[in-house]
Amino acid sequence: MRSSTVTNLASILLACALLVAVAHCSGNLRTMKMSHIDVGQPQGRFYFNGTQFMLDGKPFYILAGEIHYSRIPQEYWRHRIQMVKALGCNTLSVYVMWNFHETWPGLYDFRSYMKDLQLFLQIAQDEEMWVLIRPGPYVCAEWDFGGQPFWLLS
Repeated sequence: MRSSTVTNLASILLACALLVAVAHCSGNLRTMKMSHIDVGQPQGRFYFNGTQFMLDGKPFYILAGEIHYSRIPQEYWRHRIQMVKALGCNTLSVYVMWNFHETWPGLYDFRSYMKDLQLFLQIAQDEEMWVLIRPGPYVCAEWDFGGQPFWLLS
């Protein structure tokens, strides 16, 4: 692939991830249409126009800071998000570690202490931050087994 094709593909994938995060925060995940990112076909609030991201018809630059909610006590989430925002960022880049939320096959936990992803996303929305969700299965974050559950080995 040519580097421009790879760059365009990476931009479109990034737009998809951001759209899913935005739709989740706004509660519109069921009604979101992927046509929002069709090059040259601006629809909706967020799209890619072929050279840059657009939000409400204006250029949008993603200035992201990485934050791992799974490593921060829940009572500090708002403060840490505010710190990232104070650095001039408008977006949080967030890993969702598989082995943090599915500790046993079929047993998912997105509600208990430090695992309440919905609460974290709500706080980010309250602080007017965009969220770029980066789910596994593998995460490159110096996390045990790359975020994959131990039971995959059995």
